[in-house]
Amino acid sequence: MGADRPGPTPAPSTSPRRPDLLDTFFLLARVKTALCAEVDDSLRAAHGISLEVLDALSLVAERREGCPQATLAFALGLSADETVALVDGLVAAAYVRRPEWPGGEPCAIQLTLRGRLLHVRACQTLDRELDRRIGSRLSPRDITRSAEALAGLRWSPERQRSGPSHVGSDARPDPRPRGTIAIRCFPGSILERSRPE
Repeated sequence: MGADRPGPTPAPSTSPRRPDLLDTFFLLARVKTALCAEVDDSLRAAHGISLEVLDALSLVAERREGCPQATLAFALGLSADETVALVDGLVAAAYVRRPEWPGGEPCAIQLTLRGRLLHVRACQTLDRELDRRIGSRLSPRDITRSAEALAGLRWSPERQRSGPSHVGSDARPDPRPRGTIAIRCFPGSILERSRPE
């Protein structure tokens, strides 16, 4: 009968099935955190703005007709109150204007001339920083291959919300995943060179 007795149940494994994926995930997270912090420091020192502010200016600059505040909130991953505070600061600094419809309702946010000049200069600073921190360490081919691989990891449409209905009715879904940096790139920049076809 002893031979029929089942052996001890093996303890569940606590090690990941794919340690290479886990290592890659944490490596990407660390690189992203460090790179954003370093670039943010450079932007603050050179222009007095954060990376988040440059991201917001870029989102507005992409839309000639202006950027609805709700669209800005959704793309940056901010709450309605956080977006109002951000836009209020940008208006106070004369980087954007917030026109109103005749009824008093705010319409799409637009860059002022001061905001456009700041956006151009800050993007040039960003490009220099990325060229120094990435372009000097990776070949153009490596940058392109990395961009193509990372583009495949973006959220699927099924994972994205239908739109930022919680921050206003003027919202339009943004093609970028929530919280994605949307820095506008210039012809010839490292961002443009690394963009997959």
